[in-house]
Amino acid sequence: MRADRTSGSRGLRFLLSCSVITAAAILGGVWLASCGVTDGMAPGGCEYDKEWVTLDDWVYRDNNLSTTMYWGGMLKDGKDMYVAGTGSVSSTVRSWIVRKSSDNGATWRVVDEFQYLSTKWSQALAVEKKGSNIFVLGEGIDSADKRRVMVRKSSDGGGSWQTVLDYKHLNTYDTMVRDFKIVGNSIVIPAGCYGCSQYNWLVLKSDDDGATWQLIESVVDVDGVPSALDKGGFPYAIEYINGVLYAAGSSRTTNGIYSFAVRKSTDGGNTWQPTNENFKLYEGSSQASSYSIAGTGGAVFASGYAKDVNGKNHGIIRRSLDGGNNWSTVDDYVKQADKDTLFQSIAAAGSALYVAGKGGTSSGGSVWLVRRSVDGGQSWANVDEYAYSSDQKNNMAYTILADGSDLYVGGYGVDTTATGRYHWIIRALYCRKK
Repeated sequence: MRADRTSGSRGLRFLLSCSVITAAAILGGVWLASCGVTDGMAPGGCEYDKEWVTLDDWVYRDNNLSTTMYWGGMLKDGKDMYVAGTGSVSSTVRSWIVRKSSDNGATWRVVDEFQYLSTKWSQALAVEKKGSNIFVLGEGIDSADKRRVMVRKSSDGGGSWQTVLDYKHLNTYDTMVRDFKIVGNSIVIPAGCYGCSQYNWLVLKSDDDGATWQLIESVVDVDGVPSALDKGGFPYAIEYINGVLYAAGSSRTTNGIYSFAVRKSTDGGNTWQPTNENFKLYEGSSQASSYSIAGTGGAVFASGYAKDVNGKNHGIIRRSLDGGNNWSTVDDYVKQADKDTLFQSIAAAGSALYVAGKGGTSSGGSVWLVRRSVDGGQSWANVDEYAYSSDQKNNMAYTILADGSDLYVGGYGVDTTATGRYHWIIRALYCRKK
């Protein structure tokens, strides 16, 4: 989901013609310059164009069930890449999956396959690195059929793993997470108590590599405007921008109205304050959630989606130029008028911004969407509309990782098998150079 989950070397280069390129063809060279007409994706660090290539197309257990990559599930550290998601064992059981590449995405292997309980589902959601430790955040279902917050740690490059957090806020309700962030010596996790009487917005924090954890806050008044209707909310993303931690999600009222919400911390996650963000498309039975946050050029951007008066979702990008005091909509996008469009992750790559999601189509399915802005969010255009199969059953881009001027997007695509099997997909946008 995020532009800062990188360190070390740049991305891949290829040594083939541009007509047919697969991950197996990665030779560590450069693009040939004779690759056809320009596609308008230069500049941004490229002498020539950029072009999309599918790096990973994977199905867990090959059992006609789903394999999905999720929200913040990518980390790049030199040539090493880690990706997080889930794979189905049966219709009711899913495994927490972490895959690793040690060659910039050319080949992959599973390094963690975990189930909290063998009869329930688990899912890995986000990856971070601190020193020599890799941390993965996710959820597991317990014997009471409730979600628990899980963090697993590897100190040997994914060779072995241990669980360092197993947390449920209240025993009879779900505790849900989507993202986390390492800032300095701290691991900071925004979470939500789903179904609690007040749907508390939570923050957990560890200052000792996960050995101990503290509950930093549990709030109901998420947006800072006290009301008898306040009923908490849910955070989906966290990012460190210009020395400030921002957590983005939704606030909720007792009558079922959801709005965008962004809270911030200026002291590394120890204390939090609301920003003046409470966007929704209309005042009726609205659903509006901010699913990701990024910053570039002094601005903060929150992406998500919101329902209109007809109950259809619009992809929404909001921007603040003053640290969250004021927000405005810079993209309100619908791919097809009578279908849902959803935005998930947003990331800055050099001077450009990219947002990932999906757009509904006339086939009744959806295409994987990536949109880009090169003018600070003033205007946006689609730069990738991908479908795994020609019937466009269901495709979604979930998470974005920027490495220099190279871009990685993870999500899923559905094939044409009778059951509509979900594939774990990673696509990359590379510079092509002489």
